[in-house]
Amino acid sequence: MEKANQKCSNCWHYNAYYVKRFCQFEKQTSGYCAKKEKILVKDELCEFWRKRTPRVEKRKQAALRKLNDVLDSIIAIKQILLEAQEESKTQL
Repeated sequence: MEKANQKCSNCWHYNAYYVKRFCQFEKQTSGYCAKKEKILVKDELCEFWRKRTPRVEKRKQAALRKLNDVLDSIIAIKQILLEAQEESKTQL
């Protein structure tokens, strides 16, 4: 395998850091290496590199779908609470 593809950002052991912005999360250029147990820049190369399996990607997709479902539920709850609040205001 070509060494250029063996960057930390493509490694099984690497978890990228994200920063919360106003309406989204922004991926940072550094992350945590579970094998070395330290913070690394995503473009570093190392001897512990291990290919990410497709299973990881499937789990990420499943997590995103579930988060979207939870978000829809929260939005529905918010709507119910707002309507209840409006009703209580009109009754006063």
